Amino acid sequence: GGVGLSIGLSYLLPVFDLPKPTGKFPVAHWDFEWVDRERAEWIDPWPHAKDQPRHIFLRVWYPTTLAAASRHDVGRFTFFPHHEFRAGPRARLFGVPSFLLGHFSHIKSHSLAPLSPDGAPLAVAPPHATFNRPLPLIIFSHGYQGAFDQNVHLCETLASHGYIVASPDFPGDATTAYLPYSKRAIPFNAEAPSTLTSIDQLRTLRNRHSDVRAKDLLFIISQFEALTNGTLSPSSTTGPTPSIFTSRIDTTSIGLIGHSFGGCTSIHTAHLLPSRIKAVIGLDAWTYPLPAIVRRNGINTPLLLFQAEGTDFFSSVDYGKENDKDCARMVEATAVNLSSSSSSPSLEKESKKATLLLINGAKHYDFSEAGLYAPLVLKALGAREKDARYMAKLVGTVALEWFGRFVKGEDDGKGKVVDGVVGEFTDVRVAI
Repeated sequence: GGVGLSIGLSYLLPVFDLPKPTGKFPVAHWDFEWVDRERAEWIDPWPHAKDQPRHIFLRVWYPTTLAAASRHDVGRFTFFPHHEFRAGPRARLFGVPSFLLGHFSHIKSHSLAPLSPDGAPLAVAPPHATFNRPLPLIIFSHGYQGAFDQNVHLCETLASHGYIVASPDFPGDATTAYLPYSKRAIPFNAEAPSTLTSIDQLRTLRNRHSDVRAKDLLFIISQFEALTNGTLSPSSTTGPTPSIFTSRIDTTSIGLIGHSFGGCTSIHTAHLLPSRIKAVIGLDAWTYPLPAIVRRNGINTPLLLFQAEGTDFFSSVDYGKENDKDCARMVEATAVNLSSSSSSPSLEKESKKATLLLINGAKHYDFSEAGLYAPLVLKALGAREKDARYMAKLVGTVALEWFGRFVKGEDDGKGKVVDGVVGEFTDVRVAI
C-alpha cells in the first residue's frame, strides 16, 4: 500500500529538475529584504502591521562567470525555499493536503548561491562578457495569491542571457511571503471584505491594490538605483548588501513582466514611470484593477499582451468580462501613442511597439510554471491545458524577443514569434 501510494504521488507531483536556462551564462542568485520606511502596510497581514513599514522580499538572478560557478563553496538550491512556512498555504491554494507538496523542497533550480549563509556572493559577469555596458533590469511580478518563484525558469533564462532579474513577493497578496532576515511569514490577506458587494466598491479596492503594487515596484527600482550607485541606505534593507552589484545595473533600461495581477502591476508601473521602463509584457494580464485612464488610453511604453484565447477565466466573474476588450483597447491605444511620438517612421514599420498575442486553448495558469512541479493536480483542477515545458519555452522565447528588441536594443532582424513568425508554436497568433 505504501509503495503504491508513493508511486501514485510521484506521478501526481513528480520530483525533477526544472528546465535548464537557455543562455550562455551560468546563473547565480541573491536574496534581499528591503524596507520601505515611507509607506506602511495597507492591510493587516499580521497584528499591528499597519503601524509598520512595508517589508518586501525579492530574489535577484544574475549572470555570473564560469570561474565563480566553479567555486567549491557554491551549489544549487531548491526552487521553493522556506518550504516549512510556505507549503501549507500553497497546498490550500491548490486544494490538496500539504504533504502532497513535500517534494517541492527537493526540486532544484539551476541558479547558484553560496552553500554557507555567510559565504561570499558569486561575481556578476563583467560588461564585456555581456554587451559592454551595465546590465538591464527585468522585474517579474507574480499574480494574485502567487509567489516570487512561480516562474523561476523564466527568470533564470533571462539572467542567462545577460539580464539582472528580480522577482518580489508582494506582502499580503502573495500566497505566503517569508522574510528570511526578519524571520517572519506574512500570510495572504488580500481577499475583498464581505461588506463590499457592488462592482464599483470592488473596483475601488482593486484600484488601490494595484496602486500599492505599482508603488512597490517604484520602490524596488529606487533601491536598485541606490544599490548600483553604492548608496543603499542601511535603514532600507535587512540583511547583507553585497558590493557585487555596484555600477553593474542599468536602471534606465528596465523591462517589466508579470502574470495575471502581475501583468496589471507591470502596466500600471510603466504608466507611472515611462522614462525608465522600456518594455512591458503581460502574461494573461488582469486588467480590472488598472486605472480607467490606462485601460482607455494605454501607456507610452512598448507593450506586449500575451493572452489565452477562448477561455473563460476572466469572464467567469462579473468584474472580468471586459478583460479581452481592455487588452485590445490598450494595445491599440499604446500603438497610437508610440507611433505619434516616434521620430523614426521607418523604425515603426520594422517593428510594432504594441502587440496582442493570443494562444489558443491555453488556461490561465499555463502562463505560470506551476504545471512543471504539480502537473496533474492543476490538470485535475482544470487549471492547466498545455504541456508545461512547451509553455515555459514559449513564454521564455516571447520574453527574450520583446526585451531583446526594446530593452537591450539588439534585434537581429530575424522573424519573431512576436511578429507572427510562430515556427513550432503553431497555436499562437498575432491578433493586433
